[in-house]
Amino acid sequence: MQPHIRVSDAERERACAILREHYALGRLNSQELPTRVGAAQAAVTWGDLYDLMRDLPPIPGMPLEPAAPPPPAAAFMPPAPPPPPTAYAPPPGPYATHAFPPPRYAPPPPPLAHYAPPRPSSSAEKLQSAAWVCFGLGFFTCGLAWAPAAVLAVMASNDRKRGTVGPVGGRITAVLLASILGTLVLLGLIFSAAGSDPDEEYEYTRTHTVELSVVGGDDATLTSVETRVDYQESLEEDVPAPFHSTVQDVTEADDLAVIAQAETDDEGKSLSPITCTITVDGRIVAKDTAPKGSDGSCRAEYYDFD
Repeated sequence: MQPHIRVSDAERERACAILREHYALGRLNSQELPTRVGAAQAAVTWGDLYDLMRDLPPIPGMPLEPAAPPPPAAAFMPPAPPPPPTAYAPPPGPYATHAFPPPRYAPPPPPLAHYAPPRPSSSAEKLQSAAWVCFGLGFFTCGLAWAPAAVLAVMASNDRKRGTVGPVGGRITAVLLASILGTLVLLGLIFSAAGSDPDEEYEYTRTHTVELSVVGGDDATLTSVETRVDYQESLEEDVPAPFHSTVQDVTEADDLAVIAQAETDDEGKSLSPITCTITVDGRIVAKDTAPKGSDGSCRAEYYDFD
């Protein structure tokens, strides 16, 4: 606004309101406010008001000058009518009288379905595939590959529940190596058990009951009876018949013997028959008989209890 233009009462009141706002903000004191308000009410031109506001900053939302009026609206002009359609004129010549068939257009192709990128295979699917492979190999390995197949199937079920996606080569390799190691240990135990001799082990752990006996007639008399069990010998003289000796808990019944001498006459012939018998665990393993009239000596020996 030019300084020489005169101001109205409304513009003077607006200047006074701005001065009071500056007083409220602390820019004017109580002595300056009445002086400047009186000068604003007595202002004649815009230059007088500008002098009062020269050392004061503008207040947002409270302009000193009135807002400029909006420009006048443009006159309404209707839109131009569309151009008339162009009439088609057939070409001159012999084909002018012929009616051409309407053109045939091929129907537009159907819209392509939304392309979905291939979904990356999850770790559960890979483990499940490895389990099926091991299951098939089990028919060619006498069932040895079924153990890793079961382990891989359990791992696939756990990954399917968690939705795990990632490489599984390390886990599959670990399962196969553990299965191979376990198979080798199992085969070693089987072969070691098959290679051992159960009879030999039974022989060393089992004990036997050995019975040595000498029987004869009612009037038979044994002048001597010698027994041997596991290399331990015993000799008895003038023993009445029958003679019986039982030995318990014999570990190695491989050296057994009973030797008896019956009483003889002056010619050295026995007066009655005698029989020597060796029995191990109720089974007769050796037996010898000296008939009457012989030298009267019977000898039953056993050296191997296999």
